[in-house]
Amino acid sequence: MATEEPVVAVATAKDARLDHVGGLVQIILRCSEEKWLKLLAVEDNRTQLTTHFLDDPNSECIFVAESSGGVLGLYTSSANLPFAAGKQQKAAFFLKVPGAVATAENMRLVISCGDLFSSTVEQLQAFLDYAVIPTLCNPSCHEGWAKERANDLLTSFRAFRSIVARGVAQSKNHVIISVPPIHPFEPSAYARGNHPPSMEEAKEAWMQETVSILESSVRHWSEQIQEVLDEGLHSGKHYPQPSDYYKFFCHRRKSLLFIRQQLRSESLELISDILQSKNSPRDAELKDLIKKVEDGVTEAEKIRKHLFPLHRRCKDLEAKDLPRLRKYLVDGLLRMVREAVEHCDVLQLPHNAGVVSKLYASVSHILVRLSQQFLDGATMFRGELDDSEQRLDLVLSVMDYMRNSRTSNTLLERYDRLEMFVQRLKAIKVVFETSSAFLRLAKTEVGGIHGHVTAIQIKQIYDEFQEQLVTFDKCPYDVLEPDAQEFDTDMEKFRKKIRDLDGRLGSVIKGCILDCCNVESMTKTHIKSLVYGRLFEGNARISAVAERIGHANHFLERSPAVRPSQ
Repeated sequence: MATEEPVVAVATAKDARLDHVGGLVQIILRCSEEKWLKLLAVEDNRTQLTTHFLDDPNSECIFVAESSGGVLGLYTSSANLPFAAGKQQKAAFFLKVPGAVATAENMRLVISCGDLFSSTVEQLQAFLDYAVIPTLCNPSCHEGWAKERANDLLTSFRAFRSIVARGVAQSKNHVIISVPPIHPFEPSAYARGNHPPSMEEAKEAWMQETVSILESSVRHWSEQIQEVLDEGLHSGKHYPQPSDYYKFFCHRRKSLLFIRQQLRSESLELISDILQSKNSPRDAELKDLIKKVEDGVTEAEKIRKHLFPLHRRCKDLEAKDLPRLRKYLVDGLLRMVREAVEHCDVLQLPHNAGVVSKLYASVSHILVRLSQQFLDGATMFRGELDDSEQRLDLVLSVMDYMRNSRTSNTLLERYDRLEMFVQRLKAIKVVFETSSAFLRLAKTEVGGIHGHVTAIQIKQIYDEFQEQLVTFDKCPYDVLEPDAQEFDTDMEKFRKKIRDLDGRLGSVIKGCILDCCNVESMTKTHIKSLVYGRLFEGNARISAVAERIGHANHFLERSPAVRPSQ
């Protein structure tokens, strides 16, 4: 590949048309020249772009878009663009004059380009903003038209553009302040029977009806805006990290700014004047609503500003490995949260105490995530388990340091995700220690008359343990996820199997001791039994036999027949 790219660059330089198209693609999609050269490195792409588009008079359109893998691709239809749902993506389109062949001389005349957004509503809004409305506002574009017709058409398109803009706002979960339509005053609409009301009575009835409509709208606006003010962090994550809180307050600020812009419009000012002139109680509610939005914008801006260093730090941590971070990571993150709270006056308010507590808890969440990436639950039970156990000990040391650091903060005295994660790591460490004990068991050599049979029994015990250990390696869940309840079930099965193997191992060692025919072999078996007794504590058979062998050795050592000569 390294030898092909220079060739592509030379070939591209010879075709000025590809240089022109590539430059536009880099500007529209904000991609590097390297990505464009990689696209041209594929012969099919070069053929499609030159032969089937630039040189083909029947071809009129082609699209260039970036896939999820970051690779540029060519598309002949907008329906085939690799746009993912819920993501803001963009493609570059190139239109060619029908029947024309693009050459180096007429490229700028027969080729036009633009960007295509993944959101259809945003595409329509961009089309109205940059094509339709400017065209209609240009007097030279509607020469010969009646003035009323041109004004009506422009008014209609502006109203349509307003509807589209509202749709875009709704797609971004922004609150829309819908001003109700006010019907013009018509005295005939208030005529009742043979006694029509006077002009003043009709106007008063019309005004009361209008005020009632406006009061109902203010009440609806208040409910909408209060939902935004009361909204918490709902990112789809059970355990948000500091960056999630920063993004939440950024989005909150944008939403409130959009609401404030609507509340400052001329129509809202007119509504406020009408309610004030009629001494409506909704006038005070509307003013209080505007003040709440102003305070919300200020609060979100301050919190966003003070959380930005923490957000940037968390972004830097994503590219680093846990051993390079160690314990100073805990001190640094906690210090940044503490400084953000101390320097941001709005975070010190009583109603934000829950936010502060969650910010401290989010430090635990990011440590857990970094630890999960470092340990890699999908591969930690493969290969040499000693390496995995060393990595596990490193993570446990960092987690213990975090737990000790949190004890000084009363906001964190609770059983949370960090505690659950530590308990999970300790359970996995038990598995590693048990595996190490059985590995030493597999290396045991047994002699004597029944040595071959005993070796087969020990090997069978070891093989059954290995089969049980494989269940953690091939499990369909993440063993490092504290919320995975399946691990507890598998761990209980593991303990039950170990107890069974432990009992069988005790029977094997007991048989070895009973088969001993001299003091030396009994002493060696005694030493082995003590070793396995430490590895498998709680085995009554091993402990009882080891105790009897100990008494026998004590008796033999005191016997003159076996006492060494002076």
